[in-house]
Amino acid sequence: MITNHTRLVRNHIRIGTSFAKRYLRVDSFDTAWDMICTAWSSVAVFCAGPIQDFLNLGTEARMNFPGKPAGNWVWRMDENALTETLRDRILELNRLYAR
Repeated sequence: MITNHTRLVRNHIRIGTSFAKRYLRVDSFDTAWDMICTAWSSVAVFCAGPIQDFLNLGTEARMNFPGKPAGNWVWRMDENALTETLRDRILELNRLYAR
């Protein structure tokens, strides 16, 4: 059963994603990677991104749940998660933006 709250949350996510895509001038379906590329291309001296975003994981990989006193910081990356393809993608990003 879909509640009104669920509908409101889904609509909020849809609107937020739409705004982010317009702001970043992207139209891909890989919003996490678009955000990473935007951060890497910035003029900031340092740049970092959560590995969960690089792996394009969902909420199951969250590290912190605000207002939840227990169960935080338990997610761990699988030892086989960093593939050669992802490594090469990150390497190219670092080379492209001199990071």
